[in-house]
Amino acid sequence: MVNKVNFDHESFMKIAEAFWDDRVLFAYKAIGFKKLDPQQEDILRELDKADHVSVKAGHDTGKTTTEAICALHYLSTRPECRVVCTAPSKHQLNDILWAEISHQLGMMKKTEVGRIFETNLDWKKETVVNVLSPATWFAAARTATKDNTESLQGFHGPYVLRIVDEASGVTDPAFETLEGATGRLETKSLSCGNPTRRDGQFYRMFNEDKEFYRTFTMSCLKSSIANPRYAARMLRKYGATSNFYRIRVLGEFPLSDPDTYIPLHWCEAARYRDIPPQTNYEKVFGVDVARSGNDRSVIAVRQGDIFQPYHVMHYSDTMKVVAAVSKLANEQKPKTIFIDIIGIGAGVYDRLKELGYPVIAVNVSETISMEFPERYERLRDELWGKMRDWLEIGRGRIWDNEDSDLIGELSAPKAKYTASGKIKIESKDELRARVPGLGSPDIADAHIMTFALPVSNYNKELDNEFENEDNIGMEIIDSKAGY
Repeated sequence: MVNKVNFDHESFMKIAEAFWDDRVLFAYKAIGFKKLDPQQEDILRELDKADHVSVKAGHDTGKTTTEAICALHYLSTRPECRVVCTAPSKHQLNDILWAEISHQLGMMKKTEVGRIFETNLDWKKETVVNVLSPATWFAAARTATKDNTESLQGFHGPYVLRIVDEASGVTDPAFETLEGATGRLETKSLSCGNPTRRDGQFYRMFNEDKEFYRTFTMSCLKSSIANPRYAARMLRKYGATSNFYRIRVLGEFPLSDPDTYIPLHWCEAARYRDIPPQTNYEKVFGVDVARSGNDRSVIAVRQGDIFQPYHVMHYSDTMKVVAAVSKLANEQKPKTIFIDIIGIGAGVYDRLKELGYPVIAVNVSETISMEFPERYERLRDELWGKMRDWLEIGRGRIWDNEDSDLIGELSAPKAKYTASGKIKIESKDELRARVPGLGSPDIADAHIMTFALPVSNYNKELDNEFENEDNIGMEIIDSKAGY
């Protein structure tokens, strides 16, 4: 264990003076970075001069690294400072930002200058304290939700730095509470995030409140850090005019697009949402079977209000899909497996049923809306509507891959009203024609399949409560449709 080195105030100030307002120098000399992206250097230099800096960023452009540098710089140079770090979820805050701070502390141990500062910094799960004065000199991780604003109160001292990560997802009440964290001598703030929505305080920082903030945009196209293949994939898949490309690649706010059925920022918010464990619910699968060689077969896995990692198969051979579904079912023991029986999906359903698996056939395109026929034209429209409602109320969490394929597919389809006033979601063929690079939204369709029955049907506690009732377990929704 490294022994802590204690400095008196005068000695500390002398060492810190060289880095006081030079965050780029601190990153290189104290932390030990070899090369930062020019966009990162611009942001660090601006925070040397300005009090409040806001950054909208594309995917993987280095914003979290920049935030961590600023946190460690402040802890190392401002005596008895308070650094409050917040984000919409514990995952974003603890697993990403706090992990990056820990990584950079490890880097500081390897530099001569860094060891002078790091030896007095003690990293913990939700705090980093300076052992010279642990009670008054620290950084703290606090999640920012509309129901948890009190956790952001009480941060006062001579020097205060506010770091807001994924700022698009932070609520206005949380921002308002955070505004109360002020320093007697200096107050600074750094707000960063993917610009997923056209409202909220983060959006206003770049628009009507712009005079109070120094603003930056970290584009993937201008970044030496971001993988150029990512930008190329997103361009080919979604097109240069799509909101997804604007947000994830260009670091720009979405354009107004009222006929997109599910707003992208609802999906982004669900990606890292903190919700209680769902162990009292049985798992269910949604299976979308490929209709052609260019489509994918997908298995979505849901437990209560949590979607677990989905499984993508790049083949349409019936028996291969059966083998993949049965293997996963043997491992995870789902109570129900919903299968889209259009095309060769019927063969997958028949074989899995023959093997004894708990399958339910779903014909989303030909079956009329079951629960809300006055609102939706077909079952597919209804299931998309239920997914939309679930995302809108902020009820659960989704899982997605590095390219955000699920989020991209959920936020791509448009909707219209029929002559009878019912909602009709853009078909797969219509979506393919409008966004050729996207192809079929197979991943999204597998997920909406799990809404064919209410989630309460899979609550084990309710099953136990009514275990003597006759009508428990799966119910027949539509005998004509086969499920």
